[in-house]
Amino acid sequence: MIENTNDYFQAGIEYFQIYIGTGMFVVLFLISLLYIYIRDSKEKIKTDILLRYSIIAILILFNPLMVYAAEEFLLKDMVYWRIFWIIPVVPVIAYAAAQAVSGCKEKKKKLITSIAILLIIVYCGKLVYNTGNFQEADNLYKIPQEAIDICDIINEQSEDGETIQLLVTPELASYIRQYDGTMKMLFGRHGRGNAEGEIDTVYEQLQSDTMDLVLITEIARDTGCNYLILNSHRMPQDRPEIDSLYEFGYMSVDTVGEYIIFKDIR
Repeated sequence: MIENTNDYFQAGIEYFQIYIGTGMFVVLFLISLLYIYIRDSKEKIKTDILLRYSIIAILILFNPLMVYAAEEFLLKDMVYWRIFWIIPVVPVIAYAAAQAVSGCKEKKKKLITSIAILLIIVYCGKLVYNTGNFQEADNLYKIPQEAIDICDIINEQSEDGETIQLLVTPELASYIRQYDGTMKMLFGRHGRGNAEGEIDTVYEQLQSDTMDLVLITEIARDTGCNYLILNSHRMPQDRPEIDSLYEFGYMSVDTVGEYIIFKDIR
């Protein structure tokens, strides 16, 4: 462990870089901390909550022992960067900005200061739609409309008291769970679930260029999945898409975009 101290310290820095991304909000955060220290050094409660807490949190998170414990015993799946969320970056920047504006006596100066702070914040960040991780929402739920339509169709098709168990193409799994938590799914985000062996197999099949329908339906029936949502682009080309699962006991009940909804009829 002692020999690897530097490695864990470097790992902490790498996780921190993942956390901050390519924006400059950390710089703005540090400037805000300095401003709070200079302006409010005599106000113990505020400096304890914002300034000292932030410093202590940073020191703990960069501690090689903390990184070691998290990697080896606690997290183990490379998400240590999320712990940096405990650093109050946004509250500190917001508090410093509010103090800067309130420190101006004249309304004109308050307005100019507010506009200047907003421009600095805009300059330090990036539009979320430019990163590729976000897109404009199609609905109030802020999830793909296909997931909503699929859930509504399945609820219409299901009988009273019927337990809905889904085997769904991975790109929709998280959104369906978010929209309707009553629907049980074989796996969730990143293919995580209880039946690990079967899940790994079917998860790979659902993402392959051409799915093995025999294998998928066998696992679906073994695990009690009475509804299947499959991507039509991944269906074998030698089978009609709508009737492709009929011989396995699953009937197509509807299509939503490029997705086909199958229901167990056995």
